[in-house]
Amino acid sequence: MLIEKVPGVSLYDVWEDLLMEQKKQVLRQIADIAVQLFRLTFKIGSLYRAADGDYAVGPLVSRPFFIEERGAMDFDRGPWATTCDYLAAAARREISFLRVHQTTAMAAMPGMLKAGIPTDTPAIRGTFERLARLAPAFSPKELTLDRCGLKHTDLRLSNFLVNGTCVTGLIDWECAGTYPAWSCAEYPSWIDGESESEGEREEKAQLCAFFRTEVAAHEPAFLRALDEGGPCREFENAALSVWIFYGHLKHWIKELRDNWDRDEPFPVTFSDDDEEDGVTK
Repeated sequence: MLIEKVPGVSLYDVWEDLLMEQKKQVLRQIADIAVQLFRLTFKIGSLYRAADGDYAVGPLVSRPFFIEERGAMDFDRGPWATTCDYLAAAARREISFLRVHQTTAMAAMPGMLKAGIPTDTPAIRGTFERLARLAPAFSPKELTLDRCGLKHTDLRLSNFLVNGTCVTGLIDWECAGTYPAWSCAEYPSWIDGESESEGEREEKAQLCAFFRTEVAAHEPAFLRALDEGGPCREFENAALSVWIFYGHLKHWIKELRDNWDRDEPFPVTFSDDDEEDGVTK
């Protein structure tokens, strides 16, 4: 294995010492990196070295697909051609997990025990089965959102190397993969999210606005995917809620049903027992 040392220091170590204009100089380069990765086109999965020395897309190496006992399980890991296929597989992944590990997984959740929900209740798996049936409703109508690009998956401060204000490297690629545009288009984690102080909130707002301007100037489709990909990102996150509390997922599906404004009927239903099981959020 040939390893080359990249010059520079962790951006995490120097970010707070940079002036606003210096932060924007760094962020401009990060926006350019994000756009370059976004423009690459693949199926959804992970990149592997093929037998002929070229690269090929194969099964996705992503934490939700191998945490706990999932890594040893046999279920669909891709590659997938569309958002619909990927989202449905994410939901079916949890169904497969629950068939084998539901009792032990749920018993470890304080929220389940506090709510008095039996750890072996079939309602939990049933809720994820409903989620899988919802996947077609989240398939983007526009190719802009359904095309796929390369995603690093961990754009945090500590993974960027800088020399002054020059970005010299991006490390920690082990879970990089090819994802739909709505997943690839994201803010760097440290300028997004909540902050406790007013000063931090104002700075993040400025940096987010600057990042948007930069990506829009070079790749308008990136900004569109960032702004319009929310529903798909919500679905992807919903498939993880077996580790939080399944009532959150159930509540989310019911909110979708109650606010459904399409001509076709809502794809899933709840029985009277489901409606009255006492778990709403």
